[in-house]
Amino acid sequence: STSCIGSVPLPKYIISIPNTLHTHTASDILTTIQKLYSSYTSYLHFIRSIFLYLDRSLAIQNNRQQQQQQQTNNVCATTSTKSLVDVGISAFRRTITLGNISDTVISCIILLVRNHRDDRTGVDIPLLRNSVRMLGDLGLFRSHFVPILLETTCLYYEMEGKYKISSIDLPNFLLGVEHRMEDERERLNLYLECSDTSITNSNQLSGNTSSSHNVRKALLQCVERNLLVPHVSHILSMNQIYPLFSHSKQQTAQNQENGSSTNHAESLRRLYSLLSRIDYQKYIAQDLRSVFSQYVQSRGVTIINSCSNDKDIIPALLSFYEDVASIISFSFRNDELFQN
Repeated sequence: STSCIGSVPLPKYIISIPNTLHTHTASDILTTIQKLYSSYTSYLHFIRSIFLYLDRSLAIQNNRQQQQQQQTNNVCATTSTKSLVDVGISAFRRTITLGNISDTVISCIILLVRNHRDDRTGVDIPLLRNSVRMLGDLGLFRSHFVPILLETTCLYYEMEGKYKISSIDLPNFLLGVEHRMEDERERLNLYLECSDTSITNSNQLSGNTSSSHNVRKALLQCVERNLLVPHVSHILSMNQIYPLFSHSKQQTAQNQENGSSTNHAESLRRLYSLLSRIDYQKYIAQDLRSVFSQYVQSRGVTIINSCSNDKDIIPALLSFYEDVASIISFSFRNDELFQN
């Protein structure tokens, strides 16, 4: 049996989906919705094939009327005639929105995205991709899905950042940030990038050709600004950053004993790259440059004071100069700000 919400009659098991989150898996719910949507759109295109001539004739007539209106009144016509498929998609959109089914679908997608970030097995990537594309077809991707995706992403990486900055060393933390950025780019390519194509939202999403790019940028910023930015002051503190400066060309004694392959020059290069992408002027030109300058001065004074013979000072300073030049050349990519 079926029940009707808005314009499209749906089976009762579909209507009851919002109440089944605790008894069915997210994958099962999305699979059910996908089967319904696929069947529905197939019927729409079948109907359109029957009335194809009428559908096209109406569109041509409508375009002519709009042109005449523009020529007569010298204004842009704002009304348009929807195709049969657009009318059907709009009806489906109203149905699942009024029935809170769209909220359930979005919650299921968010849950599977989290499982994917946690490296849990059994995440159906094609199902996620098709579900996100369905939201785009219905005009719900940008208005309904993206805000929740960004909010949950920020919270996820905020919690991860707080945990990892206190539980692992700085080189591995920076490596983890870089890996997370790569993971999110891969997720975007796999299933999280989409554009609203539904005519329902054509007015509010005009100029939406860049919406996919905007979502990509916003999602990656969520990672940077919640996983890394809150901890920049801690990272650039003397206890954290100075060891990377001091051992940029060789491993620390502790790392050698433990057989660690940590490369501090690579870690500094990674830090420079990450901070440059977020805010070069603040984190590189001001913060990192200031910390590095303080390190060079303090290290230089220490070298001078530690040399018992005057003849040892010059060779020691030259060796230190080579270390500093190596950091600037490799880790800071020959940035002129650090050469002055």
